Amino acid sequence: MTIHIEVNNQQKMRYLVELLKSMDFVDQIRVDEENKAVVAPVKDEPLSSKYWGAWKNNPLSMEKIDFEIRKMRDEWDRDIY
Repeated sequence: MTIHIEVNNQQKMRYLVELLKSMDFVDQIRVDEENKAVVAPVKDEPLSSKYWGAWKNNPLSMEKIDFEIRKMRDEWDRDIY
């Protein structure tokens, strides 16, 4: 199956590619830009495993992390609107 996506913000393209790479059911990612194809191989290990050590050693509780994330989202929403 093939999906075609048009991105209007080229600076955000790398985030989209990283997100797709992190999905275990994605076989191949190809970015066509001005008739240039770039194939990004998909890794076998999930992206979350890269950060597991930092997560495990985090001194913050789950509640504190949730609070901080909500606070950042609220700040971000205020900046947008």
